[in-house]
Amino acid sequence: MEFRFKKILDRGDQKVKFIGFNGVLDYHSLPREYTSTYPRMYKRSESCIGIYTGDGVSTISDIGDNISRERFDKIISLIRECGDRLHEINKKLKKQNENWKGEFSVLI
Repeated sequence: MEFRFKKILDRGDQKVKFIGFNGVLDYHSLPREYTSTYPRMYKRSESCIGIYTGDGVSTISDIGDNISRERFDKIISLIRECGDRLHEINKKLKKQNENWKGEFSVLI
């Protein structure tokens, strides 16, 4: 996944502008185990990502948003946590499903 930002000054405050992302999957492209637990992140639209923590807090970021440094640090931390969790789930599913391929028949 790639997230792009631009450093900006907003009335003297250091912020970052969210300018784009690549490689983020939408909800229906992610494993069910990932989407049914927290934290999770997915593409809500071509210009928006959502991060959900399970404690009632969700972070929605749209391209063009100006983000404070504190919020930026929190978002990056959550994205890393989501990415690590997805990686572990995908690794487990790959091993679990490695022999689940091919065709078969059932005769009755």
